[in-house]
Amino acid sequence: MAQTTKTAKKSKPAKTAKPAKALKPAKAAKPAKATKPAKQKMPFKPGDFVVYPTHGVGKVVSIEIQEIAGHKLKLFVISFDRDRMTLRVPVSKATTSGLRKLSSRKKMDNAMETLKARARVKRTMWSRRAQEYEAKINSGDPIFIAEVVRDLHRKAGQPDQSFSERQIFESARDRLAQELAAVERTDLEVATEKLEELLQAARQKVPLLAAGRFPEKIVSGGQTGVDRAALDAALALGIPCGGWCPKGRKAEDGAIPERYPVAETESAAYEERTRLNVGDADATLILASGLLYGGTGLTAETAEAEGRPLLVVDPFSAPDPKAVADWLAENRARVRNVAGPRESTQPGIHRAAADFLTQVLALTRRPS
Repeated sequence: MAQTTKTAKKSKPAKTAKPAKALKPAKAAKPAKATKPAKQKMPFKPGDFVVYPTHGVGKVVSIEIQEIAGHKLKLFVISFDRDRMTLRVPVSKATTSGLRKLSSRKKMDNAMETLKARARVKRTMWSRRAQEYEAKINSGDPIFIAEVVRDLHRKAGQPDQSFSERQIFESARDRLAQELAAVERTDLEVATEKLEELLQAARQKVPLLAAGRFPEKIVSGGQTGVDRAALDAALALGIPCGGWCPKGRKAEDGAIPERYPVAETESAAYEERTRLNVGDADATLILASGLLYGGTGLTAETAEAEGRPLLVVDPFSAPDPKAVADWLAENRARVRNVAGPRESTQPGIHRAAADFLTQVLALTRRPS
């Protein structure tokens, strides 16, 4: 039998790889075109009136460039004629420094309406109030400044301003008058007269409102001094009275006499009765001479913290009873909290307070 043999097929030679094409060199990036620096927009130009928070109204007289430590700095040159002062403010810092344009006519009208509103007589320690007033003035906001003018203005018959009160009042009034004059394109004297006329017209006559003319109740803490003077005056005039006192009817001279209709708190601490009496009343009247401290100071702080109307009067300074009666009526104070120092800290305060309160309450007592 013939044998057949298969012969292996010859394998094809492997294809040789084609040489890789040489990569073309990347095109060099075109140099970026130099951009021109954006032209800085000027918020003010020479001749503009502007307001700087701590100095009031000034006028931009020029824009100058100064070189400082090798850097060029563009500055607004502002003249404050009234203060005989020139101020330079970097253009880049104008906004953050508080420099602004004059107020709009609408905003100044709102400031004038603020002057006509009721004064917010919230009196605590003068040093604290003075800081708040200064902050409002230095804010540069005409409405805040108008609030200071309104609150520190005194009408005839009211206690005179202290020297420092007068200084802050005049500073606020002058600052407001400067901007009013610039907005209305008039002189400072005319603007100041307008402010004074608005203040006088708003304070000419405070009507005794029916809702607050007649007291429904006098409250106090029953302590010696002003507290008992208030209760004595109310009892003598037939006006309902009461209030809160510490547990055990505690007072500096022992237990509060039973003739005073005060209710005991759960605590023997004076702070509790102070908080309750302020909270139960529509307004608080403090009769004190000099600085407020101790329980009297706490009464003022509590009234302020709770946003309650507060008036402080020195009964030794011959205050006007009608001005206080008007204030009580204006604040619709039907329930009136009366507080002040104890007799041991201000000898004679009981008699002075009782005499004065009798005059005030007589003006507002409901006819029999």
